[in-house]
Amino acid sequence: MAETSKNYSIVSVCTNPELEDSVSEWFQSELDMQAVHLALPDRDQVWVEAYFDEELKARIASHMVKLAFPSVGTTIRPLEERDWAEYWKKYFQPQAIGKKLWICPPWIEEAAEEGRNKIVINPGLSFGTGEHFTTRFCLQWVDQLLTQFPGSGVADLGTGIGIIAICAARLGASLPVLALDNDPVCIEQSALNAERNGLGDELELGVMDLTQEWFKGKYDVVFANLYSGLLIPLAPQLIRSAQKRLVITGVQEFEADGVATAMVHCGGREIARDGDGEWCGMVFEVGD
Repeated sequence: MAETSKNYSIVSVCTNPELEDSVSEWFQSELDMQAVHLALPDRDQVWVEAYFDEELKARIASHMVKLAFPSVGTTIRPLEERDWAEYWKKYFQPQAIGKKLWICPPWIEEAAEEGRNKIVINPGLSFGTGEHFTTRFCLQWVDQLLTQFPGSGVADLGTGIGIIAICAARLGASLPVLALDNDPVCIEQSALNAERNGLGDELELGVMDLTQEWFKGKYDVVFANLYSGLLIPLAPQLIRSAQKRLVITGVQEFEADGVATAMVHCGGREIARDGDGEWCGMVFEVGD
């Protein structure tokens, strides 16, 4: 059955470079959305943009951001689904990550480099393809930890389009790999991406708001690509749910020490940290 064409809306926030990161962080903390940053040479203004699957949501977000930052300007413009697909066809190219992964979009027929697992990912109306530091950080650690601890049970919290869970399943994690997100659209997209990679029951997909409920059981390795406003209050549950390693990201660099302190206070031992000047990821050893 052909997919129904759907129109999306973009909220574009025009601001100055001094407020750019604050506006982006606002979208992350208040709406759990990762914004796109745009700039033009020789211009004092920058644009922070977020993408919505309903015009009403975009209008509400535009109003909210104006209340939070009265000096910024906001506009809303339509983006058709086919335009979004064309955007990704221009900017999402095959890439090697870690030692074993080859991330590739479905519109490029290209064999993986020798010795790598080809993972076919369509971003849909989402991010998380490996282009952004936070996703790449998690993918590198999926590769490393499943080499170090083969057959580990893996949970992917804030799964987005499912790329971490799919890679874990393909790299030999104990099945099924748990993949949770609070957004039903993300879980739908994760299921489609799993199917593209020949996976079905190998993933346990679910919609869950971790501030309201928690999943059952413990996993050797837990990935949490969330944000500081969630990671800090959820630190006790995250540490208890991981038996060997907890990998967290979605943290801005200036927030990293605060998040690390919360994890250490709950029994985690920080063993790795990396960042790109804006975003940060950390790995904690847990258990005995």
